[in-house]
Amino acid sequence: MDATRPHTKQYEESARVRLGKAIARGREAAGHQWRPSFAEEAHISVRSLVKLEQGKPVGPQVYEAVARALPGWSEDTPQEILEGGPIPASPEPAEPRKPVKEFPIEEGVVFTVTRQDQERWRRMTREEIAEEAAMLGRTIGLRAQEAYLRAAIDARDGRLDGDGA
Repeated sequence: MDATRPHTKQYEESARVRLGKAIARGREAAGHQWRPSFAEEAHISVRSLVKLEQGKPVGPQVYEAVARALPGWSEDTPQEILEGGPIPASPEPAEPRKPVKEFPIEEGVVFTVTRQDQERWRRMTREEIAEEAAMLGRTIGLRAQEAYLRAAIDARDGRLDGDGA
């Protein structure tokens, strides 16, 4: 790891936003619809991932950790993107994430639950679920937080095992 990599605050906001969008697309293509599962895999906080994806300034330790967790990226990729270089093509997920259940949030917006979500929630404590729900509430909105809580608690209690919405 290069100890001289710059903090993203040294780049224009447009470059940080470009990097954030590339990371969000890469995360989703890697099979992480929701930030918490990816943040866990990258060994960073959800808050750091949110800042990075929103184009807010973060240190090199954050973007390097994210790059290591994205398929087809290296620790150099984020800096290359910040400097106007190419964005790696996002691979198609090996196993498509099929919805198990959907929770309407508002007109035209649906919170979708997949088997991967269910499996992850079953390994989490109620406190961890509540913490993630609170983060969703702060970043997306109260309805998303409520849908997440309903889905996660139902999954932990074995009530979301159907094949469809």
